[in-house]
Amino acid sequence: RQAATHTRTDERAIPATMGGGMSRAPAARTKKAEPGNKLSADMLLLGAPSVGKSTVFRQIKLLYRNGFTPAERKRARIELRHNLIASLLKLDEVALELGLNLTSNDAEEAITRLKLLLTDYQFDERDDANCVEAQAEGEGGADEETEESVPFPTSDVLTVFADESISKALMAVKAPNFSLAQADSAGRELIQTALPYVMENMDRIVKSDFMASDADCLHLRRQTTAVEKISFKCSIMMRSKQETVACTCTDIGGQAQEQEKWEQYASGKDFLVFVAAMSDFDHMLPNGTNALSQQFQLLRQVLSAKCFASANVIVLLNKTDVLEEKLRHHQLQDFF
Repeated sequence: RQAATHTRTDERAIPATMGGGMSRAPAARTKKAEPGNKLSADMLLLGAPSVGKSTVFRQIKLLYRNGFTPAERKRARIELRHNLIASLLKLDEVALELGLNLTSNDAEEAITRLKLLLTDYQFDERDDANCVEAQAEGEGGADEETEESVPFPTSDVLTVFADESISKALMAVKAPNFSLAQADSAGRELIQTALPYVMENMDRIVKSDFMASDADCLHLRRQTTAVEKISFKCSIMMRSKQETVACTCTDIGGQAQEQEKWEQYASGKDFLVFVAAMSDFDHMLPNGTNALSQQFQLLRQVLSAKCFASANVIVLLNKTDVLEEKLRHHQLQDFF
């Protein structure tokens, strides 16, 4: 996805809510790492839920770690198929809200089977080779290839998708004025991000020999519930000389329970990358707060936190492509 970045360059006092202190803007730097006095940089990816932070994490994998491993592609296949089934189930819910029922007994039976199979297409993040928590506990980390526990229900997926009520629901969610209930943030994320991609690529996804491409790995949607860390190298220009920097990037979820881990992983980080979704300007949270305003409030809390006082802060404004599409139908000042 397209993204814009902004680096913190000012120093200002903000009321402390995550450990106290003032935000500071230390000079951008890399540090010498032992052995051999190599340059290194450690970064931490943070942000609210559903802002595309983990997609940024996967983009770093793609750009700086020679792409995705066969095991990661197999897991992506499972997760993308989960996105497809979940999207169809959400369309069925939308159809019911519109007063539309599935038009055939075959579709009714197929949707029932899909509901039962949904949990079989979920991947436990603790089994990922990059999961920090599992590694600390002596679990996971094997990066073994993952197989689907049950055959993919291609026939049921196609039967449900072909139903007239699902087609009408799909047309409804594509309308500029369509909106889900405020409390249904998971459904909103499915419809806004996962559904367009899986619908466009459904013919490939349902095939028995389907293997996830780079684009598939980047477009899958899942809630981050584990801490992942990768190491990679990149080249930069320093004093007119090309230098290699050994980097690490740690990705932590944005849900409230995951935010409690942020301070734990703050120590020693050189860069804090805070991701915000600009396309959320028109979304209201259940508490009546504008979602984008809430993200910037969370950023203020991070900037004022003592544990992040020594880190360079980069604000990455994500999902600008979705923002541009929304601005064709909505005025920014009406929401934000």
